[in-house]
Amino acid sequence: LAGGIKIADGYSRAGSSHSPFGSILDQKEFSPLQDVLLYCIEEYNKKFNIYSSKIIMTNSWCNVMSQGSTLKFHMHAGSILSGIYYPQLPEGAMNLSIIDPKFMWSLVKSGKEHYPTQTYNLTEKYFKSKDDNRKRKTVPLKEGHLYVFPSWLEHGSTDSNKCDERISISFNTIVKG
Repeated sequence: LAGGIKIADGYSRAGSSHSPFGSILDQKEFSPLQDVLLYCIEEYNKKFNIYSSKIIMTNSWCNVMSQGSTLKFHMHAGSILSGIYYPQLPEGAMNLSIIDPKFMWSLVKSGKEHYPTQTYNLTEKYFKSKDDNRKRKTVPLKEGHLYVFPSWLEHGSTDSNKCDERISISFNTIVKG
């Protein structure tokens, strides 16, 4: 048990425990939480008018991050909406950062008048600095809150965890039918 959450058959990874991919929310003891999270997804979908079909969870997992653990930037392929719920977020827990997708779109121009007259090695320029010049936004997290976002949104953390047992429950979704 980690903070009252069963991490059966979990594995260690850079100072954190992670439940195996599957559906931790399908466990009987998590049924009430799953119902609340599904309701929130439905409300999110209605508010932003994203899909006319029903959205269902495909998988869910739990992360227990100890002091010094990190979260690399990543996306959730094969999913439409992802969510993170924080049942335990002690002081010193690392925040969540997202890469502003508008920055990438600002690099895209259409029409011949915008074609470059010179070529640049964008990979070298874009990733050269340690801090990397992509526009990152920090999301201040609150214990007991759910954060829902498009699965294509790149997210992670720029710092390391400074507390013990930062617990999150994450999930992915698809459109049914």
